[in-house]
Amino acid sequence: PNAPLAEAIALAGGPTPEATLLDVLVVRGTETLRFDATSPQAAQVQLQSADQVYVLKNERSALVIGEVVKPGVVMFEDGKRYALADMLAAGSGLTQIGSLRRVYLGRPGADGRLEVKEYALDKFLKDGDASSNPEVLPGDIVMFGQQKSLSTTAIQQALSSALLFFNIIRR
Repeated sequence: PNAPLAEAIALAGGPTPEATLLDVLVVRGTETLRFDATSPQAAQVQLQSADQVYVLKNERSALVIGEVVKPGVVMFEDGKRYALADMLAAGSGLTQIGSLRRVYLGRPGADGRLEVKEYALDKFLKDGDASSNPEVLPGDIVMFGQQKSLSTTAIQQALSSALLFFNIIRR
């Protein structure tokens, strides 16, 4: 009782690597409260006797596919910003036929359709052009293309299929 939320979590051994402190539930009687335990406001939360604290699983992730050595799901760490270059690192770099000139970022739009933009990541890596290294958000799909260009339709189909797969495996 009367322990701050962050202190109670620390006393319980802290969050596991799969957890997120951005989404913590406190069940108090019949009421469920939701907190970002990393925020200054959470420091003001004093637990009461019989409160139950649930640190939820981190489900914030992006999918990296295409011509990377290790394609797969990239879990986002709390408090860290991710960009295309981070996704390249998470995929352990390009395969022999991969291209930094053809990197595609797929993001579900407000209407549910996948919006795809192409980036030349090499412009960021060589010249520091930040516009070529946009932020990657949870739920995004990043595809590293080949040195040979693919059609817009082929890219859209590949990313749409990947989005479907990504949503199935996240459940």
